[in-house]
Amino acid sequence: MNYRNQIEKTAVEYTKKQLAKKWGVSVDEISNKDLDYAEKEHNKKVAKGGAGIVGGAVGANVINKARQEGMLDGVVRRYHNTKKDNVSGIKEHGILSNKAMDPDNLTSMAAGIGKEEQAGKTYMAKKKGVADGIGMRRDQIDNGRLMPDLFGAKKTQETLKVNIPVKDYKGMHKVDNPELMGAKNAKEFQKILQKKVDGNIMYMGQKIPMNVARSGFNQLGPQTDVIQGDIASKYVKGGKGYEKQTLKGIGRFIKENPKHFAKGLGHVGLGAIPIAIGGKLLADSFKKTKNPHHKEANEIIEECFEKIAGK
Repeated sequence: MNYRNQIEKTAVEYTKKQLAKKWGVSVDEISNKDLDYAEKEHNKKVAKGGAGIVGGAVGANVINKARQEGMLDGVVRRYHNTKKDNVSGIKEHGILSNKAMDPDNLTSMAAGIGKEEQAGKTYMAKKKGVADGIGMRRDQIDNGRLMPDLFGAKKTQETLKVNIPVKDYKGMHKVDNPELMGAKNAKEFQKILQKKVDGNIMYMGQKIPMNVARSGFNQLGPQTDVIQGDIASKYVKGGKGYEKQTLKGIGRFIKENPKHFAKGLGHVGLGAIPIAIGGKLLADSFKKTKNPHHKEANEIIEECFEKIAGK
């Protein structure tokens, strides 16, 4: 079965399940005539401005998440910021966990993080902006800047792309970020930070705003992967042993992980058959809209289907 047929088969199965759930019947009761009806209804929505493709409530962030988590092509996308001096070493040997103990490591500079807690860990951000922010913070500390400087950080820091096959990613030992100091939510994180501020004579009297604590918690928690162990160079784009995902690899991922792929289709609103078959309907409808999120969504999904369908 070729990639296009695999996508169509998976999308048909997914669409049947969605219709069965919506209509309160079993999947076996969904006929081809029902699928034709669903397709026509879908096309009516598309004709009214493209809302039927991804849906009004689904923006680029949701689509990006499906892509970042490898739901569509089997590759989990992460980012790692480091000093430019370290880039060649990382591409040769990988992101090494023993570097967590280096004095100039940003985690080592974080107040309240013990040597035992930080030992043997490597870090990856789920968004490039989060990784870039880490670089700006490190650059700010290293150069004694009063405020983070994006342009200054670009001269001294670099964000590397880390692409990991879903199967390998699932096998990695993920742990809580020690920089959260045990906090399980933003409210707990605020209390911990406030206690540290109150105990420092230089900052006594200052209050940690909830929005600051929430932002910090999200970046260090949900938006960061902390791995116990090394991250091999073969996962770092441009690194030793790195291999770009191929059409064959994507096809194998779809075949071996139909549920994971179907979940990805659901995330980006691709339950309708005509989209799964070729993506042309999606491309045509989104080119007519002025919605920037839809335009970005179109580019992302078009790229995905071009890879999988082998266009």
